[in-house]
Amino acid sequence: MIKFRIRNRARIWMNLVASGAFIALAIYGWDLPVETAIAFLVICIVFLLAIVALGIVAGWLLRKLRQLRGADDDSWGNTDGRE
Repeated sequence: MIKFRIRNRARIWMNLVASGAFIALAIYGWDLPVETAIAFLVICIVFLLAIVALGIVAGWLLRKLRQLRGADDDSWGNTDGRE
């Protein structure tokens, strides 16, 4: 049995190349206009940025809520000797 060891960085690049090849074949094989493919890409990027922004805002709100409640513990539950 032959085992191939592929590093994570190489695996990511293989996935990106495979995705790009699929999109290129969709454009070529199904006569998908390039403008439509670019529009879908822009929409995906906007949604991804919106999800990241919502996560940042949710984390900030949770931090402020903890500060308002007066929690002395840090995020891991350590009290640094305060009990």
